[in-house]
Amino acid sequence: MVHTVNQCRWLQMHTQQCTLKLLLKYLSFQAEVFYEKTVIDLKSNTGTYDIILIDDPNATQYHKAGWLADLGAMYKEAGESVDEGFIKPALKTGRYPYADNGKLLCLPFAGNVELFAYRTDLFEKYGYSEPVKWTEFLEAVKTIGEKEDGVDGVIFRGSKGNPIVTGFLPIFWSFGAKILDDAGNVTVNSPEALNSLKYFLELAKYAPDGVAMYQSAQVKDAVYTGTAAAATEVWPGWINQLENPEVSKVVGKVKVIKHPGEVKPSSPMIGIWLAAIPEASKNKKAAFDFLKFATSYDMQVKMAETTGNPPTRDKVYAIESLQKKIPMVSCTA
Repeated sequence: MVHTVNQCRWLQMHTQQCTLKLLLKYLSFQAEVFYEKTVIDLKSNTGTYDIILIDDPNATQYHKAGWLADLGAMYKEAGESVDEGFIKPALKTGRYPYADNGKLLCLPFAGNVELFAYRTDLFEKYGYSEPVKWTEFLEAVKTIGEKEDGVDGVIFRGSKGNPIVTGFLPIFWSFGAKILDDAGNVTVNSPEALNSLKYFLELAKYAPDGVAMYQSAQVKDAVYTGTAAAATEVWPGWINQLENPEVSKVVGKVKVIKHPGEVKPSSPMIGIWLAAIPEASKNKKAAFDFLKFATSYDMQVKMAETTGNPPTRDKVYAIESLQKKIPMVSCTA
């Protein structure tokens, strides 16, 4: 089995509750190494791994290459069917082609969603309420950034490529912009897109010097130390210790919410880590049993409780104790 470091730790914590008689060897890698190792192994049809996790942007590559076992056929052989508890778009991401009747090659294991965080104490201090629109937010960060010593108005990942694009897209979409229109034409130069870019450039004036080089480490540090009034991009894995006084200097002072809207409602990016069985696996039956266990309702509840990751099952979001305990569950419920 191969997976990323955090997911490895979670599985190690909870596998002892599985009644399946499996001998599991865990291999944990950072994301880049993890991707490289699995692709090499699957291309060579070696069969080193029995279960792998796949970040959803890479899913189509795995699907098209024929590297993954047909889970639909495995359900059928077992006289079962995939249950209806998964969030439908998340489950569909594991199908190829991406459709309700596509071949089922993966199950949604761990959810992810781009969120927004702000210092409630500072917004209240300067008379601002929770930001509903980006234009309101700009006014607030301008005031706080100019008046609050040692605090920047806003923080985001500014490094070129994926970091800055990921942080910009919720603004881009909420201004009514689209990358492609319904006919497939490129529309990144539309009036709506230009308005979103102008806004983002104005917002960036209240970010720290050097933000153009910032990655997730700088954003996380600013959120935990309270040196930014708001972060326009945070992910569940970055902020699951915000209420831990041994880690965070802003306990009770930061609220995690959906992004503001503008012309359109809040439009964050979402993500799914998918679990799959390589076609070359030598232990498909045992891997299939474990896959069902690891993605079950009970395990989704435990994973939400221990990691704060958004679940991939609808009913977990309805658990009131989780909504109170974990802001990522509460604001995505």
